[in-house]
Amino acid sequence: MGLLNFLFGSNKTNKATQSTPHRASEDEISYIGDFITIPSIGFFGPSKKSCSGEWVICWADSDETGHRGGHRDKGHGRYILYNVWQKKVVLQGKLERPNSGSVSNNGILSIEDWHFGSELSGTLHVFSSSGVELTNRRFSANIYNSDLSVNGRYAICQTANAPAGEDGNRLTVLDVDKGAELFSIEPATGWADQYEFNEDLPQFGVVIKDIGTFNYDAEGNLIDAEKFKTA
Repeated sequence: MGLLNFLFGSNKTNKATQSTPHRASEDEISYIGDFITIPSIGFFGPSKKSCSGEWVICWADSDETGHRGGHRDKGHGRYILYNVWQKKVVLQGKLERPNSGSVSNNGILSIEDWHFGSELSGTLHVFSSSGVELTNRRFSANIYNSDLSVNGRYAICQTANAPAGEDGNRLTVLDVDKGAELFSIEPATGWADQYEFNEDLPQFGVVIKDIGTFNYDAEGNLIDAEKFKTA
């Protein structure tokens, strides 16, 4: 499946379909920048590695034939979890419009579903490496970005603005271990470009390009308020 097929393919749904392990003993992959090709399963799409380099999460926001991608009303896309050290696809799953995955050092993964249709909405899913859904959060707003902590204990995401409801412009942290939302706030720091995690405290740093990193505590309080004001 080529780049044009990926860009113009399509299909997705409101519910995550069941993730399934892949039974092949070995799957060779190749990279084109941040994109990954897995010929054994006919897959091509963007990817992201774990900090350890052991795991790769990749996704394709297009239907299985690759004829339609991006905004559409049907045709699920898929996501793949690949173990680099074992050279093996360990998990395949389907969502309506999978995007912007992250993966931890123990194979826990997060993936955004941008949903079919034109409604402002999105769901952040977190799965184990065996395909068990550990937690999720659906928003009545589009997801702007997301990330997962290095050991998969916390997932974070920022929503874009939305004209109605309480989900627009929210910074939300999910406690993956407990399968629950830790906090959801309208961040004083605005939209972050990246995130940093201190899993032990815990604290959550929002990284704003050319300005700095500013931390929130486990209740969503901005610890570095003075630092942010000065910056």
